[in-house]
Amino acid sequence: MIYLIPKRSRGQDQERSHLQESSIFVRMDPQHTDDVLKHLEKQKELLKEAHTTMLQELQKLEVEHETMMRKLYELMNTHTLNQKKMEETQNVLGGRETIEASSQSTVTTDDEEH
Repeated sequence: MIYLIPKRSRGQDQERSHLQESSIFVRMDPQHTDDVLKHLEKQKELLKEAHTTMLQELQKLEVEHETMMRKLYELMNTHTLNQKKMEETQNVLGGRETIEASSQSTVTTDDEEH
């Protein structure tokens, strides 16, 4: 069996002429072709297994990513609600202080009048 191994050529236009002129011929013993075929088949199986494993890992990571994004969304919503409640509480406390201050001044005014 004879395999044709082309040398690298410059330019796509001249590729065919260079391929014919500057090729290296390698004669391979038929004994080795069987070994090469077995090796390539083994490599193919290993690549398929690696591909399957990587797909499974990718799916796990996608699920984990989705879960983390949901948790982040919940956390952000909770944080926003807490901020709104704190602002309302501060507004109410600020309003009560104003009401208390005005009622104290009113009370003091009433006490002074009596």
